[in-house]
Amino acid sequence: MNNTLANFDEILRQAQDYGLPQEKKRAILREYLQTKILSLIYQEAVSKNLFFVGGTALRILWGLDRFSEDLDFDSVGIEPGQIQKLVKTVIHRLERENTLVEFYQNTTAKKHYYELRFPNLLGKLNLSSNAGEKLMIKLDIESTWQGQKRETVFVNRYGLLATVVTKPLNQMLIEKLAAYLGRKETQTRDLYDLVWLLSRGIKPDLAFAQINHLPPNLLLGARKKYMREKKLLLKSKIKLRPFLFDERKDSNLDFFANLINL
Repeated sequence: MNNTLANFDEILRQAQDYGLPQEKKRAILREYLQTKILSLIYQEAVSKNLFFVGGTALRILWGLDRFSEDLDFDSVGIEPGQIQKLVKTVIHRLERENTLVEFYQNTTAKKHYYELRFPNLLGKLNLSSNAGEKLMIKLDIESTWQGQKRETVFVNRYGLLATVVTKPLNQMLIEKLAAYLGRKETQTRDLYDLVWLLSRGIKPDLAFAQINHLPPNLLLGARKKYMREKKLLLKSKIKLRPFLFDERKDSNLDFFANLINL
């Protein structure tokens, strides 16, 4: 039997110990699978040059209080063939545990997108009224950033262990600011993550921004964009709420401008 199906009650019990809202079982299932995938990735030697970043990194490594959907990585000096081999190794190991995985990929010169689709979980766990619905986890691996500082974080969740390569929060802040400013359509999750980082006193690594040809006034640019779009905040909050542990914390978005010390 599929290990995830067999152990889901135990996964929910552990999630409760971590303070996760029990009514969000689908998000807990996704987070368990994300953690499982991470533990498999960082068993491989090539992963020493794979920096785990983005919202899911903030969630799993640093305790961000929202669920996140994708696994994002910065790749340094890893050949495309090595990345594909790594992903296929992860899939093979999942399948050895009787977890059926469908695999899709889209590769460009600088970015590698992989979709892992799990076709037999949501229906069997009564997490979807559509028995054929597939839970999807995307792996987004890019090699566009330079000057990363290496940090490692030990992960011990759901009985899964890994030493994960990442970067300092002040560099993660730069990447989040660049994402917030660079998207044509604002993603509220970027704004929520920025509030979370800034409220913890994280300051941007301006040298990292300079190496990556970003302007030094990213915070000012972010504040200006926030003020332009402030009237749209209510609609944005509605989209954000399903990802929050406590949906009342959507009000944190109101304080973004206050957190920027110009």
